[in-house]
Formats: sequence, structure tokens, C-alpha cells
Amino acid sequence: MTQLYIICPVRHLDGELRQRILKYAADLERQGYSVRVPFEHTDQDDPIGIRITDEHEWKDILKANEFRVIWVADSEGSWWDWAQARVLNYVEHERRISFLDPQTMKPLAEELQPQPPILASEDDLWQKAQESVLCLTWNARADGMISRTCLWQLAQARIIARLLNLSVCFCNAREIRPTPIKSYNNVALATHLNLPPDVSREDFDRTVAALKEQRS
Repeated sequence: MTQLYIICPVRHLDGELRQRILKYAADLERQGYSVRVPFEHTDQDDPIGIRITDEHEWKDILKANEFRVIWVADSEGSWWDWAQARVLNYVEHERRISFLDPQTMKPLAEELQPQPPILASEDDLWQKAQESVLCLTWNARADGMISRTCLWQLAQARIIARLLNLSVCFCNAREIRPTPIKSYNNVALATHLNLPPDVSREDFDRTVAALKEQRS
């Protein structure tokens, strides 16, 4: 049975699109697919963000044979999941990725499909994977939140690290600003510090504070 993961918005998903996605998923299941939808199958109650990320990677990304991307450009999570699907396909060459128009659920015209923020990301990370640690450089937007290029690299690095049992770190990790609610800033810090997915908010804050206090 084909394991299919639907990549779509979660945090700012409107009611109409939610219903279209659920109907589309039900139609696919009637066709014989095993379908996972992020807002249906993953508990989104996470004060940090690393548990959700970990669960998506193990249950959705690594197990999927096919990805259908219901594309909404301002969905940060969709960029993350697409980055991971791409790098998994790069390594294993057997994952199908297709983009759908969120209004019609039909294939998105090729000229309307998004472009990766880093075209050489998979090649660059695969070369770095010959070492025991994938070392990244933190880069943020003006508001201090993770930039799209950094998000893309971190998402892909985490999948390669899982496949090859490597570690991921940031050479300038002390520049990463934690947030009081779940965010990819927090995921970056938890990844750098090798924290478990079930880390408590208290332990996360304590460990991050210790990192910030370290001297160069």
C-alpha cells in the first residue's frame, strides 16, 4: 500500500481549505492509499516544536512513498516538509512529489510551482555528510526568526542526519533567539543541543540559557 503524506498549512489553515483537504484525503483512501494529514494525525500541542518535528520526520517523511503538496507559499511548515521530502528523494530516488492548487486540488501548473531557496542544498549537505557532524550557519530575518534559506538547510540536514546517524550543529548557535511558543528557532536550538523530543519547557529554557552564557 502506498504511504502518502499530504504537505499543507497547519497553523493558519482556514476552515474551507481544511475541509477540502479532508475530503481529498478521504478520496485518496478510497482509492487504496494510506494517507496522513498533519493537522489530523499529529498532536500540535507542543510548547517548543521539537516533538512535532520529530514525529513528522519518523511517521510522515521517512515512511512516505509519495508526497502531495497543497501549496500555500506563506506556510513555513510546508517549506520545511517540502525540503525534507526533496532531500529524501535525492538520497533514495523513489519518492514522488507533486504540487496541488489549494482551490481546486488539481496539479499546479509547472510555472506556478515554487522554487527551492537553495538549489544546491542537497549536493552541499551530502558532501558534508562525509563528516560526523553537519555544521550549519544560523541566519535570521530582520525580526530574528529563522530565514527561509536557513530553515531549508536545517530541515534537510535533519533528514540526512537521521539516515546516516550524524549530528547537526550551528557554528553560531548563540545567535539563535528562542521563542515562548513553538517555532523553528526553538527546533534549531533543540537540534544543536541534541535535546530529546520530549524535553520539558523548563529543561529547554535552562539548557538554552546555559548555551547563551558560554564564552567564545
